[in-house]
Amino acid sequence: MGGGRLLNFNKAAHCRRFMLLALSLFTAAPIASAHEMDAFSTPAVRTGEAEPQFVDLGPMLDAWMYRVLETAVAKVNEPLRPLVEAGNDPARLAMLQRPDEVVKSVTAALPRSIELINSIERTVASKRLQARFPGQIVAFRAGGPGVYRSAFPWPDLRSITHNVLSSTMLVHGVYIGADKVGHFTDVGVGYYWTYKKALREGATEMGAIQLAVASGTDGMFSEGGLLGLAATGAYSNADLAANFAGMLFYVNLTEAIEVNGQRHKPLMVRDGPYWRLADHVRPGTPLLRPFVTDHWDEALNPNLLDRALRPAILRAVQARAEGILRRYADEDGEPRSYTYFARRQYELSSYFGIDYGHEGGPAELIGMAEAALAVEPGPAIVEMAPPPQEAAVVEVTKRADRVKSKPTRIASHRLR
Repeated sequence: MGGGRLLNFNKAAHCRRFMLLALSLFTAAPIASAHEMDAFSTPAVRTGEAEPQFVDLGPMLDAWMYRVLETAVAKVNEPLRPLVEAGNDPARLAMLQRPDEVVKSVTAALPRSIELINSIERTVASKRLQARFPGQIVAFRAGGPGVYRSAFPWPDLRSITHNVLSSTMLVHGVYIGADKVGHFTDVGVGYYWTYKKALREGATEMGAIQLAVASGTDGMFSEGGLLGLAATGAYSNADLAANFAGMLFYVNLTEAIEVNGQRHKPLMVRDGPYWRLADHVRPGTPLLRPFVTDHWDEALNPNLLDRALRPAILRAVQARAEGILRRYADEDGEPRSYTYFARRQYELSSYFGIDYGHEGGPAELIGMAEAALAVEPGPAIVEMAPPPQEAAVVEVTKRADRVKSKPTRIASHRLR
């Protein structure tokens, strides 16, 4: 939390220079896959009026995931039937009954990330869905580049990745970008395979988790490289949280997990030689609720931005403060304080005690705390910090050094 495994900004500057050359070769891929979002712009309303209520799309996504799991169960059982009936190849039968085969069947039933995100965007923008919820917001997309409009100096080509932004939508009470669902399903399974491979090779559970996280934070095609900071100017902590939650989802397909003190039973179980959906998995089950947390919200868990972008983004966020503070008002409709948001931001810098790749200290991140400062008196942003003894900022280090120096409470988040 704070500091930066990748975010030595000399290295980031080198990445920017590289991007001027590389974008000519990689333009299509970063633009197609970036799906950046603006978590701070809100629909225009009259002064003093509240923002229309968002429709919670959690049940809709749960129903979609239930259909995916139904399809996956049928797919994983299909090659088992002839082997069970023949009874002459127990080794192959055992191989096809492995939990990894369940994960493969689920991913086979899912579209690729880019296709999934685009499908969600088309659905939430459809007149048919909007007609079901008159007077409510199904999803909101900021026009043009939103808060990024004046952030990139010419000729910084990273601005291209912000020309079309992901929509903001409400899922199980959390405001997320449509892109987060793609991170959850697509990048999450990459974490899962890294995690499982590390366990097979003798890593401890904590070591396997750290290797999985590193696959999303380190390297050219990572949040610190061409899929994040280098290509977009933003290292998205919320994207990394969705990646991590996706890994947990794939583990939870066949294993019980415990998240923040709550135990979640496997979604699929063995039934003789076959797999089936667990008894608690039925239409209407909130399948995604355990995994969608405030960590996915880029306003509460903001990006670590390239330093060159921060002044313009700070001005843009504070110019939108009144609207965004209404969205996050307390139960009485009153705007929450800087202290509330600063503490929440700190809490979200770990995943219930586990390092999921978060970067940036309180003086580096621009989120709801900075929006609150625009409307309430307070000390300068650089003086702000989480409560005493909780605000240690780790300096720029390699991940291996941070793993040694940073305690985690794996007991609060058992994967096996």
